[in-house]
Amino acid sequence: AAAGISGVVPDLSAELTSLNTAKEGENVLFKLPENLVILDLSFNNITAVNGLPVLPHSGRVLLGENSQLLVPSKVLTGALKHQIILDLSGTDLSNKQEIAELLAKGEVKTTDMYAHRNDLAGYACKDLVG
Repeated sequence: AAAGISGVVPDLSAELTSLNTAKEGENVLFKLPENLVILDLSFNNITAVNGLPVLPHSGRVLLGENSQLLVPSKVLTGALKHQIILDLSGTDLSNKQEIAELLAKGEVKTTDMYAHRNDLAGYACKDLVG
């Protein structure tokens, strides 16, 4: 089915080779296309995010369902500053201090409605907006 996608797909063969040969725990860096709007890394086994790409037009970085995720200090603040829409649903952040500080300062707020609710397990989650 047509998805309305147009343009040139960049050659990522060198980057993919470096991803495939990387040792566990080794940082892998590669240049992202300038016109990238959504980076979907959901449902992988990503353990840490050392920085986020600045995407045009309030880009989206999807990191949902990545189990335990280490996000160093100031990465979430940077996402907020650059208006990056960040999806961390189903992901347990190792460093919750930064988001707690952003909430305390009023730089982000919770939505009125629950984004996810599990009455059986006894918890509910709300989205954050900045």
